[in-house]
Amino acid sequence: MVRYSIILMLFTIINFAQKLPFTENYSDDLSQWEIVDDQPAYSGPSNWFISAGILRQTSNIWAYAAPDEFKYHLGTHITAGNEKWDNYSFNVICRATDNDGIGIVFRYIDSRNYYRFLLMNDPNNGGPVRRLQKFINGEPHTLFEEITSEAIPQGWFSMTADARDDSLKVYLNGEVFARVKDYQFIEGKIGLSCYAMSGAFFDSVSVTEDFLVYGAPEQIEVYQDRSPYIQLPDTNSVMIAWRSKNKFKGRVEYGTSNETHPSVSEDSSVNKHTVVIDNLQSNTKYFYRVYNDNNQVNGIDSFTTVKSADVNEISFLIWGDSGTGSEAQYKIANLLSKETSDFAIHTGDVSQSDGSEYNDIYFKPYKELVNRMNIYTCIGNHDIYYDDAATYLNDFYLPSNNPSGTERYYSFSWGNAFFINMDSNIDYSSGSPQYEFLISQLESARKQEAEWTFISYHHPAYCELWDAWAGEQNVRDYLLPLFEKYSVDMVLNGHTHGYERGILNGIYYIISGGGGGAWLDVFYKGPGIPKQIIPPNVLTKN
Repeated sequence: MVRYSIILMLFTIINFAQKLPFTENYSDDLSQWEIVDDQPAYSGPSNWFISAGILRQTSNIWAYAAPDEFKYHLGTHITAGNEKWDNYSFNVICRATDNDGIGIVFRYIDSRNYYRFLLMNDPNNGGPVRRLQKFINGEPHTLFEEITSEAIPQGWFSMTADARDDSLKVYLNGEVFARVKDYQFIEGKIGLSCYAMSGAFFDSVSVTEDFLVYGAPEQIEVYQDRSPYIQLPDTNSVMIAWRSKNKFKGRVEYGTSNETHPSVSEDSSVNKHTVVIDNLQSNTKYFYRVYNDNNQVNGIDSFTTVKSADVNEISFLIWGDSGTGSEAQYKIANLLSKETSDFAIHTGDVSQSDGSEYNDIYFKPYKELVNRMNIYTCIGNHDIYYDDAATYLNDFYLPSNNPSGTERYYSFSWGNAFFINMDSNIDYSSGSPQYEFLISQLESARKQEAEWTFISYHHPAYCELWDAWAGEQNVRDYLLPLFEKYSVDMVLNGHTHGYERGILNGIYYIISGGGGGAWLDVFYKGPGIPKQIIPPNVLTKN
């Protein structure tokens, strides 16, 4: 009788300890989770937080100095659950926008003892590799690994660990990655891990006693609230764009005063709102209000339509290399918001990260600017890292007046000036679609009738700021001859994080790459060190 009572009590304790199923959709806080930064930590601390119902980690933290860094591939992890969990399936969906390490941990005892399924892309750090391993007293032991051309799937993907007695199975997008027998740890918590991964996303955590494996998740865009921003302005029309976390039918009221307003409504309830207002007057200030259903989104904002070709005075702002969400960016954004220019040009690296997310590094810092002024953006090298600028092109609405119908390069007019924005990340050599588009625009009636011609793109032909790079040779070979042939007035660039200007064969060149990124490059010509990157008399500083 006593023996029966003891067995029953033990069963009750174990059953209580399991507390399964366990789910987490990150709609609340992280009170159930414990954050651990691996030691010795570098470039930390970690930055775990919930945004729009998604768990994110945005610090580039890693542990150990090279070469040990590439042995351990540690950085930070976050764990939940009970140390007595034993036989379970652990599932999560993930997304990575950096090329370093992302993974899951299971049967987690403590920060030095656990199993880990790691995906790591960066070839400079030992990747691309997919690896199932165990850490015993802090030392890694590989149970199974695969060297592959791309370790981390594009977009959202699922990771699964099924641990039952000595049988360990891990899955990627529902497909078996490894089956091994190992009894090092028989119970423990679950968790999520990052190694030098500055763009990790996690959602839909599930831990079940029953066998469960997530398949490849549907690629659903997660929307966040985004304040109104001006896009595609013309002399007689404009687009007002905004986003909402939930679906609403959008509506915009507008007029030349803030008293009476006609309105334009969307046809259906959506998250991604675009309302085009037509039949406007050129060079005229309009006031507007935005509504989600009957709920007002903004205060009374305003915009001014494009000046017609007979107006010979315009002003615009220029900057580039800004998107980090840094304090410096916000300070510069505050200065820009006080300007009364007609529009702005961003010379690229709108994102200084990887082009995967623009809410925090563009729409929030420039909230008080984009609600009244259009910014014509160029694509920088950082804007293409994640998905070849697909996220960028989804977030911005730009002219597509080229035979390819792309928004990567385009032209526009404002007053008596003509502008061409190019993409220096893609082909612009002789005969390419972009090269032919450039010639067609330089030969167009709009260009011939304009008083001024400006061309913008990210990579400059020449620079003096970087010791190891004197500018883009392909730009010199293919573009500068056209600029000179067709008498372009000014070329605007970014890329190097500073300011330079000069004249070459009658054309002004300006680099404005100090728009608020994490740092400014410093030009230093040391004592006794001659520095002549640009040939003598080629670029004369003004």
